[in-house]
Amino acid sequence: MSDLIIRNLDESIIVELKRRAWHQGVPLEVSLRRLLIASIEDEGEPGGGSFFLANGAGRFGTAPCDWLYS
Repeated sequence: MSDLIIRNLDESIIVELKRRAWHQGVPLEVSLRRLLIASIEDEGEPGGGSFFLANGAGRFGTAPCDWLYS
């Protein structure tokens, strides 16, 4: 498996990602893996490819998607 490094993330993004992982009860790495997989799988859905825009990416305080936590 390869490593992935993402530079220059806003601190608020990192805090939100950690918060979501904590609410899922999983390590940050697992939570991030789920988000990446879900974003790719969403492309196959009708209207897919718009996951981040349709679900309010960048607008913190929005309700989390329940299906990400299963």
